[in-house]
Amino acid sequence: MLWRCGGAHYNVVLRSAAFRYAIAVSIVATGVSAAVHREAGQFLFQKYESRVYGASPQNWAVLEDTRGILYFGNTEGLISFDGVQWRRIPLPKAGTVRALAMDAAGRIYVGGQGMAGYLDGDAQGAPRFVSVLDQLPEAQRRIGNTGSVVVNADGAYFSAPDRFFRWNPKDGVKPFPAKGDFRRAFILDGAVYVVVKGVGLRSEERR
Repeated sequence: MLWRCGGAHYNVVLRSAAFRYAIAVSIVATGVSAAVHREAGQFLFQKYESRVYGASPQNWAVLEDTRGILYFGNTEGLISFDGVQWRRIPLPKAGTVRALAMDAAGRIYVGGQGMAGYLDGDAQGAPRFVSVLDQLPEAQRRIGNTGSVVVNADGAYFSAPDRFFRWNPKDGVKPFPAKGDFRRAFILDGAVYVVVKGVGLRSEERR
């Protein structure tokens, strides 16, 4: 019998009935295993067309919550997937969702075109978007595209070109003064940094 392994050839002489029996059992077992596990040898991913989830093919952010539910920031809004069903989460107005983040307690924060807030449960337990913009001074409630949301122990930070502010359940909203257009925010060793156009990198730690 000629066996091929890793590009090399080996001649194996089946000298005993016991050895031939072991080979036969192994082949049968392999065949049964392949029949039971239809995904054996397949790539473990699934492709979903936009027609399946009923929204734009453009997705800007993705997040998995503590229960394993996936959330997608889409050009047409916010959608979720529990492994079986796709759902559209209602938002106060139509717009692109560009940023998602989750804190240590499992609360999900959402940023997008003219929006900034978090998800809470309604009376039936379904996710409900809660805006935090009404906690800003009235003159600052109209914002552009919230393209970045990050969280640390102090709260959630929302970054839009014309606004940068922090929110937490205890203190509400705290806006930071603008010294240029705010860009992407990120966390490093628990501290928050934001890129400001024309200024550079700015730290908001303990401000």
